[in-house]
This record gives sequence, structure tokens and C-alpha cells, in this order.
Amino acid sequence: MELIFLLMIMLVLTLVALAPCFLFWFFVLKALPQKYKLKPILFTLMCFILALATAFAINLKLEGGALSGVIAVFAFSLVWAFLLAIANLAAKLISNMAAMNQWVESKSMGSKSMGSG
Repeated sequence: MELIFLLMIMLVLTLVALAPCFLFWFFVLKALPQKYKLKPILFTLMCFILALATAFAINLKLEGGALSGVIAVFAFSLVWAFLLAIANLAAKLISNMAAMNQWVESKSMGSKSMGSG
């Protein structure tokens, strides 16, 4: 029973630690135009998984007990949120620019063929 109670406390603390990450993704969702929409819950989950992977990869020592793990999840998830937001927006911007270049090239090719006919 004590273990279940401890796990519930850790779950609540982890959700509280992920709240700023969720709010970040929610505000990104609200600030972007329709074609750049993101799913805040999905990206928060990705940041949480990446935060855990980062903590394990650098062999994070939890000298402050279990609470220091929650603080590490908080910090790493926010870092990953900023990095993923920048990478995601850059990828979408590059794909939109490539699509625009293809469209411009197809229009210029079409006007050349119409002019020679």
C-alpha cells in the first residue's frame, strides 16, 4: 500500500513538472497559423520520453532523492520542448519554401511553353 501511495505521489509530481512543457506547446499551438498546427499532448509526451532518455544517457545521479528526478524531468522536458519547436518549425518552413519553389518553377515552365507555341 505504501508503494502505491509513493507511486501516486511521483505521478502527480511528474505531471506537475510537465505542466510548463504542456503550456509551452499549447501557446505554440495558439500562436501559429493553421498550417503549422501541433498537438500539445503528443509533443509533451515526446519531450517527457526524451527527457527520460537524456537523464539515462548522461547517467544522472539522483543525490537529492526522487524529487531531484522530477526536477530533472522538468528541466530536460523544457529544453527538449524548445529544441523540438525550433526544429519542427524550421522543417515546416523549409518544406513550404521547397513547395513554393516547385510551384514557381512549374509556372515559369508553363509560361515558356505557352509563349513558344
